Amino acid sequence: MQNIETLTTDDLMRDLKMSRSTLYRHVKEARAGRSNFPLPIQTGPKRNLRWNAASVRNFLQNGNDTPPTSPTLKIESAKSVRVRHTEAMKKLEQKGVRLKRQEG
Repeated sequence: MQNIETLTTDDLMRDLKMSRSTLYRHVKEARAGRSNFPLPIQTGPKRNLRWNAASVRNFLQNGNDTPPTSPTLKIESAKSVRVRHTEAMKKLEQKGVRLKRQEG
């Protein structure tokens, strides 16, 4: 069997200059198919995450040195917020929940 060079979580955190939580968030995004960040591989009996060093190098060489950021925020207009709020209040009233209406 061929030995594969692997990188630990600490190695990636140091090399990519990111925190552990950021690294885990990028892995989660990649597992969901929303990112091309390299996925970890399992080595050994423990559940320590390890990455194939060649996959990480390939990721960095293809100009993917910074993982994608979160999706852009959609700004909702005041009118659509008001409509959504009114619909939610109607549904609550239908279920017997009574709330005081705010004036404003």
